[in-house]
Amino acid sequence: MNTLDNLKDEEQEWLVFKQKINIPTFLSLNLKCSLYRSITNSRRKFRNKTNREFFRSNFSEGFYRSTILDNQFQYTYFLKTKHSIDKNKILTELKLRMKKMVYSNIEILNLSELPTEDQQLLSNQMGFSQYQRVLESYTNIRK
Repeated sequence: MNTLDNLKDEEQEWLVFKQKINIPTFLSLNLKCSLYRSITNSRRKFRNKTNREFFRSNFSEGFYRSTILDNQFQYTYFLKTKHSIDKNKILTELKLRMKKMVYSNIEILNLSELPTEDQQLLSNQMGFSQYQRVLESYTNIRK
């Protein structure tokens, strides 16, 4: 079984979304580390909880990849929730946290709506290596 099949088996537990940032906006951020780390591991507070606390309490694992397309940086995230949660509530807070850091367009996806490139990459062990890990580890995903 490949990663895409595993994701489909557990689709209710995964949040999949794209974040698109214009290149000039991205370059003006002057990030000292990756955007992902700034969003997930920062001490910035929103609703009395740091981004780090928010991510650690809601997501257990996942992965992402970044691409440049049409003058935009595009991040595709796959995040596995820790427990039964109201996805809309978590997604709303996640969007607000991300937009507070950088103005961006965030698009929620279903696994059936994944672009062909992601479907191909996730269907192949070598393709999966193009993704970066999120949080603890993504080794469980590839079983």
